[in-house]
Amino acid sequence: MDALPAFAVTVTDVAAAASFLARLPGFTLQEHRPDEDVAVIDAPGGRVLLAGPRAGDPRGHLSPIHEVARPRTTLYFHHPNLVALQAQLAAAGIDGVRAVETAWGDRGLELPGPDGYRLHFWTLVRRGDAEVRELYARGMSELRAALEDLQEADLDLALEPGAWSIREIVHHVADSEAMALGAVTMALAEPGRTYRFNPYSSDAWSGALVYERRASGPSLDLFHAVRAHLLQLLDAVPGAWDRTVRNEAGEETEVRAFISMLASHALGHVDDIRAVRRAHGR
Repeated sequence: MDALPAFAVTVTDVAAAASFLARLPGFTLQEHRPDEDVAVIDAPGGRVLLAGPRAGDPRGHLSPIHEVARPRTTLYFHHPNLVALQAQLAAAGIDGVRAVETAWGDRGLELPGPDGYRLHFWTLVRRGDAEVRELYARGMSELRAALEDLQEADLDLALEPGAWSIREIVHHVADSEAMALGAVTMALAEPGRTYRFNPYSSDAWSGALVYERRASGPSLDLFHAVRAHLLQLLDAVPGAWDRTVRNEAGEETEVRAFISMLASHALGHVDDIRAVRRAHGR
């Protein structure tokens, strides 16, 4: 086998899960090892390990930097053309496909996957720089509003057992902003430089950085400080939105793409917090 997968999904029936995923456009069964109860799928964004009940700890089959999906969570995959993908899914006889659109205009396709997982295909919406800036700035007030009037105990509420609590979501959003700060600042200060993007496991960080019991206030302050800092830079640096960094493969990413993804990421988690509040009548 080539490079080990960095992402794992636990399932009850590896063969059935692999058969389903292999029907999806862009997904290919790369390897199935029934004796180990695992399979590897080539998927958009990288290889995915399917691990059955007899596989033991799936981390033994993964690369050193990895993530194991929480049960029944949503798995995200990028696709450049959702219209074409929807037609391909229909031609393949895939049922349950649903077009979704957020309140701020992001679009996606969702469908049920094996063992209660959901698959979400997303695309980066092209927006003007002024609109991207507004969405990015809006995230600060939206996050504070989503947390308004919550008591400390409310922060430990989650949508369902095993899902992230409100407290964990706040820490995750703050750490995501902090991780992106270096890349955006490098692009603004030394455009064209190669920047090494270290992948990280959000679940591993949640456990190692004890998200579940830390006060959320400092992370909320960090989120606001990073955004205020980058907004100031975007307004002050000439040609800021067009500046880029390269990854180790030589592929360029513009500042506008970073800011757009960060804007959507935070607003998506604000919606998650609101869903938890609705579920618990808060």
